[in-house]
Amino acid sequence: MPEDILGQDYEYCRYCGKKYPRGTLSSRGVCPDCAFTRIRSVAQALMQKEGPIYERWKENWKRGMERAIKRKKEEGKKWLEKWEEGIKKAMKWI
Repeated sequence: MPEDILGQDYEYCRYCGKKYPRGTLSSRGVCPDCAFTRIRSVAQALMQKEGPIYERWKENWKRGMERAIKRKKEEGKKWLEKWEEGIKKAMKWI
């Protein structure tokens, strides 16, 4: 019985459903064409500053900055106030 029938030599892309030789797809099961398309769409959303991908990135960025500020306050650095002002300006820009 050929291995193709058993599905051992091929995998299918999660997005387009095309058949690829085993080992060609990414660890998430995406073919190179679909991966490139997704990367391009994510980059475009971030550049245009709109959409759910951008909103998720923005919230995670803000949360990370808040954690960094909290950590710096706990360390008691003298330059913290100036650094906080810069971060607040950056948050307004985003």
